[in-house]
Amino acid sequence: MADCVYFDDLKYFYANIIDYVRVVMCILAGWTILTEWHLTSAFLVIGSILLDWIDGPVARAYGQCCIFGSGIDWLADILGQLVTIAWWIRYDTTVLPWLLVATSIEIGTAIFDFATTATGKYPVLEKNQTGFFVILEWSMPEGSYTHFGTFLWLAYPVYSVLRILEHVYGPDSPFAFVFVLNHYLLYVPSVMYIWCEAAYGAHIISSWTEPSRKLKPGQADIIYDDSPRGLTHYGSIPEKERSQLSELFDSTVRHYQADWQAKINKGDIFWCNLWQRSGEEPCVVEGTEVIRPWVEAMTHKYFHTDDELDGFGFITNPIGSKTQPWHLDYAASYSTIFIPITETSPANALQYVKGYERLDEVQLAAVLKDPDNIDIKLLQKTNGCFCLRQLVCDPFSIVKMDFGTIHRGVSNTGTYHRNMFWISVRKKNMPLLPAEKAFETIEEYSKAS
Repeated sequence: MADCVYFDDLKYFYANIIDYVRVVMCILAGWTILTEWHLTSAFLVIGSILLDWIDGPVARAYGQCCIFGSGIDWLADILGQLVTIAWWIRYDTTVLPWLLVATSIEIGTAIFDFATTATGKYPVLEKNQTGFFVILEWSMPEGSYTHFGTFLWLAYPVYSVLRILEHVYGPDSPFAFVFVLNHYLLYVPSVMYIWCEAAYGAHIISSWTEPSRKLKPGQADIIYDDSPRGLTHYGSIPEKERSQLSELFDSTVRHYQADWQAKINKGDIFWCNLWQRSGEEPCVVEGTEVIRPWVEAMTHKYFHTDDELDGFGFITNPIGSKTQPWHLDYAASYSTIFIPITETSPANALQYVKGYERLDEVQLAAVLKDPDNIDIKLLQKTNGCFCLRQLVCDPFSIVKMDFGTIHRGVSNTGTYHRNMFWISVRKKNMPLLPAEKAFETIEEYSKAS
C-alpha cells in the first residue's frame, strides 16, 4: 500500500467513511431531538454507537489504521454523548449533575486516549489489576475487550436512550415493559461502564510520559562519538536510576533463577527480554513497570521522532563464554543503548567495526546478507581493511550503538559475569519482528528466524 500521510490520501479510507456517517448521524440526531421524531432520534444515536463497533475491525482488515481516523472516531463518540445529554435534560433536568459527571469522564478519557494514539505512547495495561482498576481486568484485560466489557460498552447508551423514551412515552405506553427491564437490567452495567471509563482514563494519566524538555543531548553531554555506525558515550545515569536498574536486575535473576543459572552454566552470551513491542505476554518481573517510563524518556531523548522503543532487558556475558559471531542487532534499522551494570573491561568487552563507510549499497548489502552472522572476511576483501574497536567503560555509563553497527561480544576471560541493560530502538516504518522467548542467544535466534 502507498505511504498515506496527507488528508487527500486518508479521506476515503473505509473506516473513515464509516465515521463520517457516524458524525452525520449525530448531527441529524441533534436536530431530531427538538422534534417529535423520538424513534428516529433513538435510531440515529444507537446506530452511531453500533457503527463504532465495526470501524476498527474494518480499518485493521484493510490496513487503514490512522491517527486521523481515530480523531474522527472520537469526534463521533463525543457528539453522541453531547446529543444524549441534551436530549435527556429536555425531559428531566434533575439528571443533569449526574450526566455532567458521566460525560466529563467520557470526554476526558477520549481526549487523553486520542493523545496516546497521536503520539504512539500507548499505556501498558498489565494483568491482574486490583482495587479501583479491577474493572479493567474484568472488561478489557491487557487492552482487549471481553464479552463482558462489550456488554458494558453497549449498556450505557442503550440505557440512556430507553430512559429518555420512558420520559417521552410515559409509563402507560406499549413500551412500558421494556422500560421496566431497562431499570433492572441495564442500570448497574451503565454505572460500571462509567467506572470502567474513569479507571481507564486514570490509567492513561498515571502512565503518562513526555519527551524530555531537552529533546536532543547537547555537545556537552557527548564524551565520545564515532558514529555513524559506531558508539556514542553520553556520560552516566543518575543515582535514582542506578538503584532502580540494580534492583530490577536482582529481581530478574530471582524470577528466572533456575533458567538464568542454566544459561550461565551453558557459557553462551545471552539476553533476557523484559519487554518487547511484538511480545504477546507482558513481563511479570517485578520492577519492570517502574523502569518503563524512564526507558521511554531515554528513547525520546537520544533518538528521533521517527524512531520508537522496540524492547529492553539484560544481556549477560558469563565467565568463560564463547565469542559471538559478528552481527547486527536484528537489522540495520535497529539501534541499541547499552548501560553496563558491571564494569566493561578488555576481558569481556563489546567489539565493533569501523572504517567501511565507502562501501556502496550493493556491496554493503552483500556483507550484511545474514545480519546474525556477518561475513567479516567478505567485508575485509571488499573494503580492503577496517578498524576494530572495543567498548570499555564504567558501570551505568550511557552508550548508544548507532543503527547498522557491526559488533560482537568477546569471550569473557575475566573473573566476573558482565551484565548490561539494553534498550532496543527501531525505525517506525519497519515491520515488527516476531516475538522472542524470554532468553535468547545469537545462535538460537538465528535458527528460529
